[in-house]
Amino acid sequence: MKIIIVKNLISYFFGVIISIFAIILFFNITGVKTVLGNYVNDWGVLAINTNKDIYYPNENIHIEYGVLDHNGIMECSAYLELIVYDSKNNIIKTLSTLDNSIKTSPTCRQKESKVPDFESNFSLENNGQYRLVLNAVTKNGSYSKEKTIKVDDKKVLDVEKISSTRIYPKDKYEVKIKVSPQKNFSGKVEEVIPSVFEISESSLFDIKKIDNFTNKIIWEVKWEKGKNYELVYEYKAPEVSPDYFETGPTSFISNFLPDKFLLSNNIYTLSPWQIAVDALITRYSTSCSGAWTNPANAQGSPTLASNAAYSSFTTSNSASARVSDANSFTCTTLNGYDLGQFISANIVFSFATDGTAAGDDLVRVDYDPNGTTYTLTSITQNSQKSNATNGGYWSFSAGNITSFDNITNLTISFNGVKSGGPDRRTAYVDAVWVDITYNARTYTQNDFEWFVTTGSTALTNIWPSGGGEDLLENQVLTQIPATNEPVDTNGHNQIRIQMNFTIGSYDLPASGNNYKLQYVAANDCTTASGWADIGAKGSATIWRLFDESALADSVAQVNDISTSNTGAEGYYSEINATGNNPNAITATNNTEWDWPIENNGATENTTYCFRMILTDSTLSFSYNADSYPKLTTAPGMSNLLKHGKIFQNDEEKGYFWAN
Repeated sequence: MKIIIVKNLISYFFGVIISIFAIILFFNITGVKTVLGNYVNDWGVLAINTNKDIYYPNENIHIEYGVLDHNGIMECSAYLELIVYDSKNNIIKTLSTLDNSIKTSPTCRQKESKVPDFESNFSLENNGQYRLVLNAVTKNGSYSKEKTIKVDDKKVLDVEKISSTRIYPKDKYEVKIKVSPQKNFSGKVEEVIPSVFEISESSLFDIKKIDNFTNKIIWEVKWEKGKNYELVYEYKAPEVSPDYFETGPTSFISNFLPDKFLLSNNIYTLSPWQIAVDALITRYSTSCSGAWTNPANAQGSPTLASNAAYSSFTTSNSASARVSDANSFTCTTLNGYDLGQFISANIVFSFATDGTAAGDDLVRVDYDPNGTTYTLTSITQNSQKSNATNGGYWSFSAGNITSFDNITNLTISFNGVKSGGPDRRTAYVDAVWVDITYNARTYTQNDFEWFVTTGSTALTNIWPSGGGEDLLENQVLTQIPATNEPVDTNGHNQIRIQMNFTIGSYDLPASGNNYKLQYVAANDCTTASGWADIGAKGSATIWRLFDESALADSVAQVNDISTSNTGAEGYYSEINATGNNPNAITATNNTEWDWPIENNGATENTTYCFRMILTDSTLSFSYNADSYPKLTTAPGMSNLLKHGKIFQNDEEKGYFWAN
């Protein structure tokens, strides 16, 4: 808001009217509103920040930029162009990534980097207001944002804000406001922040709630002219991505009116700082799941520990193998899952505690992800061959692993290389992992429907089988009315569940994952605990799969639920877990699966919930509240008796069950 100092009474009263209008307009349009996600769209997220709003002539203007695609991935190859206009709309300067006047950081793709992905520096000679127009072009098209700055050689406060423009939501970030007052200043500094931010505690400021969406951080300050001061806080954003937030505006409020003609003691307002929140990443570790081979006759057992706890880097030394001289051993079987968007992989390995080697012995680690062998590293030092140092493990970037398919086809070899001298002691390799960094795909269970068993994948007979009304999609199978034919253990004990789930964010290739069906006794499926796997055919489990004799155990099935997508069909499955998905599934599409289940002694008059999960426990489904197939079993004899005799017109009508 522009501050005007009036010089006479007439202009004063006119200024009052204009100032009141300006204050109303300011607060209605740009005041204390904090943007929450408004810039996340099909294009992505674009953020621009200047370190100051007001500069001295010829002072360096530092600008940071953040560009994310619609999935929250850094667009490091984006074309950026910044056009600087003066107050008469003349183009003063143009910067771009094309001529490197906007620089792209080599750490752009690093999630936890505090270095801006893009930045530029320049200066302006003359006082005045300038408009900055940022144009960004990516694979999703073009997008633009604007910001204004000012050059003024007589500013009252010299204020600089330092923080991160693009953040990784699992980390904490510092905000630093540096102030150099040109006059003594006593009062408050107030910065608006999103209420969803977690602010690290400090005795140096207070936090006040504004509304359900915003809070204020408030500092009480007393500053002397010409000295330098810093206001600092630390925040953590919600672990949701991609997203967009702003911190600010930041108001500097004097305890005294700086001029008797001014209506406000807010002497300066720093514009909001824009934050682009990039995609969450997940790490997944897989180890050698089969026997290690020893084609060059490595000594000792060639089978390494495949169940070593990678999370704590502990090992099982009794299951180690050793390599010396020219011997080698190789892992050719790793668990490979397609988990989402692949980012990178490290090969991690551990030597047994007593694994040592003397002299110039060498252990070379090779890997082959795609038919070509690459050397990962060479271990030459004694200290590297023992878990006594470096936390017991060594992690090396495997840059030639570029996809989940590479993990499935990966071979890792340890080769003993003797470079001369007498026999050397051997190095005991204990456990090996592949540590994968990726953006996780989402799986959301959506819709279901109950069907009568028919011996076909094309189901047309909706439950119940008798004369009752067909149950609707997502309808709970209740005891009442009795024509619903609640599932019992005699006559109505077999039923088919068809259910679908949505693949989110990243396409799922064919054969990407397999799944399980689970059950639990609960009235509220969303808070239920104690989920158990549906039993195999013929098992003693109270809910188990049964055999449709006319169908194979696993058949690619058709779509019967209205929201399922053609071409994304899953399996009709009499096995738990299923086979891997038979079709590729495009992100946002619903894939439908079919389960034949049987009541094999489930408790009578009890409500059960069912859900699908991924067989790989490192991945997880999410569930809508109404997406759980849910039924209540038939009441049984004990329920019939407890309700007593029913009479009508003084005539006994016998025993009935009710809920």
